[in-house]
Amino acid sequence: MSQLTRRKSGPNAWGTVADESESIGTPLITRAAIPQVRDEQVVTIFPAGHGWTAAAGSTGSLADDTDTFLLGDQSLKITTPGDGGFETARKTGLTAINGVGWYLAMTLRIDRPWLLDELRLDVSSDTFTNWSSADTISPTLNSTQPFYVEDEWITVVLPWGAFATGGGAGATRSAITAYQIRAGDNGGGVVNVWANKVCFVPEPPQGAIVLTFDDGWIGQYENARPILDGKGFRGVFAPIIDKVDEDTDFMTLDQLHKLADGGHEIAVHAYDSSNHGNYADIDDEDAIADALRAQAWTVQRGMGPAENFIIPEGALTSLQRLQDFEDNFVFSRGIYARVRETWPVSRRGNLRTYTLSQAHNVADVEAKIDEALLNNELLVLQAHNIVDANPTSIDYTTADFQTIMDYIAGSGGVVRTLRELEIEGIPQRMSAADIMSRGQGLKGQNYDRSLASNASVFVSGTIFYVAMPLRRGDVVSNIYLAIQTNGSAWTSTLAKAGVVSAPGGVVLSSSANKTTDWDTAGLKTAAQATPYRSPVNQTVWFAFIIVGSGTTAPAVARATANANANAAVSPGIRPIAALTGQTDLVNGTVSSGAGIGIWAGWS
Repeated sequence: MSQLTRRKSGPNAWGTVADESESIGTPLITRAAIPQVRDEQVVTIFPAGHGWTAAAGSTGSLADDTDTFLLGDQSLKITTPGDGGFETARKTGLTAINGVGWYLAMTLRIDRPWLLDELRLDVSSDTFTNWSSADTISPTLNSTQPFYVEDEWITVVLPWGAFATGGGAGATRSAITAYQIRAGDNGGGVVNVWANKVCFVPEPPQGAIVLTFDDGWIGQYENARPILDGKGFRGVFAPIIDKVDEDTDFMTLDQLHKLADGGHEIAVHAYDSSNHGNYADIDDEDAIADALRAQAWTVQRGMGPAENFIIPEGALTSLQRLQDFEDNFVFSRGIYARVRETWPVSRRGNLRTYTLSQAHNVADVEAKIDEALLNNELLVLQAHNIVDANPTSIDYTTADFQTIMDYIAGSGGVVRTLRELEIEGIPQRMSAADIMSRGQGLKGQNYDRSLASNASVFVSGTIFYVAMPLRRGDVVSNIYLAIQTNGSAWTSTLAKAGVVSAPGGVVLSSSANKTTDWDTAGLKTAAQATPYRSPVNQTVWFAFIIVGSGTTAPAVARATANANANAAVSPGIRPIAALTGQTDLVNGTVSSGAGIGIWAGWS
């Protein structure tokens, strides 16, 4: 049986484990693949003279604390009034930070988190005329299923998608100059919040989804597994061990083996169903002992390493329990749902989640998927039984589950198990610059031939198509066309060459290229204040039209007609009527014998 590892000293900030331990047979969990934050943009660690002050309406108190701190030599102690009011700590007029591509984070400690009614981070680009706010307190928060644990130092990471407009037009993400921490109690007494850092943390290259399944219900195997396998998705299944082979509503050992053999992860949940149903009430020693017994059972039956844990009932009732989870498992998933998870995670010992249950219909779940993928979040979905009909409050129907999996597949969402995250992290998405540097990818027709003149290729109406695969949430800011002539420049300006049409009627405008070899011209979106963000997985086509023989209207008409003829037989290519009226196109010639290459790309 697995043996308990328990630390002597408390957890460090950022969920890392302490150096000392009372190891009784097994080492403390440490994994290099779990990201450690080293590239923060630090706003403050609240040193002496930090200048953070209370905002209007605050009725608690602020004080520097040189006894309770983690970083530097002091923290800022924010004390709520205890009567349902709030206290704030605010700083304005700081150097603007471009938050695009970054999460926000704050390092905190709380003495009585169950009395909190709100704990927010607000940001602004002015003096809080226009501001955005992220509240980290769940509306269903209670003492047995919290996100915050009493007297724990935690760096809570907040994705930009967690920030809602608080006032005016909201904060401008690219120029944040003001910050506010606001703590309010529920009227049950005073709460102390020690703030020790506000910072920006790099986002991962893209969002990702983890599919977790609690308890080992038979519907997970019979109904969910075929759908997952058909999509190439792998899930995390966490059975109650004493239900295996003993209760027909739950999976058999053979079925669990088939899941593991099929690439799915078998995680730890509970051994004894009586402990599972009363996890908040059993003591910490019994809680971790039950988890380690379930882990040993799983490993002994060849379904290991079983290094990840699904907390029964999300019952994280003490700091000791959190430390036990983090010391003995890589990741532990809770049920807190107010803010979606990030990568890096705020805390390995209590991953944030979102449930597939009757409380959340298909549209609700699809909206969370959209938000996670658009904001580079880690969305951890929790499911119980998957049933064909008559779902209980915690079940999900097979039809709705199929719809959600279809939606994830159609969105291009990356699905990972907890074990895969531990080993691989979230994969990089190759950028246009990466593709260009490797000489691969986004290319149209590539000409490399000797030409007596441009007439044999670059005739009026010639069209070059380049497929641009976009995933949901991809942003196109610039489009490039480059001409290579083996050292020979065009003798006159190349024709305006670019029009991009995307499904849904979005047209990206064109502009003239230069005559220098491999020079590029960025083509910004037309009639839009922001770059084009793809709403779905799609292939958008560049339609580069060469219009020669002067600037006459017939030349433009011929290019448009040719493009539309191709659109009629090529799925995904829209008619390019937007070309009509562009008559400022000129012909170009190239020196005899020069090879010509065309490269197209986007960023």
